[in-house]
Amino acid sequence: MSKSNEISTAAPLAATIITGGGRGIGWSIAMRMAQETAVLVVGRTEADLKLVCEAISQAGGQADYVIGDVSKPATARKRMRA
Repeated sequence: MSKSNEISTAAPLAATIITGGGRGIGWSIAMRMAQETAVLVVGRTEADLKLVCEAISQAGGQADYVIGDVSKPATARKRMRA
């Protein structure tokens, strides 16, 4: 992932986590919430997640993503290690 899409260390202490954020309603929610806070999108398709992060970045927001299934505890553990 490019550095321009990563949530910077100067970001607010809070971020919104959007599950299914790579498509449809999740994409729309991620774009809207990125106007207010940093966003972490979670989904299964990396290409979709990259696109929403790029769109958020181009709109002036901050976003990062995690590939995974939120019904699986391993997804949360993966992000905690990052």
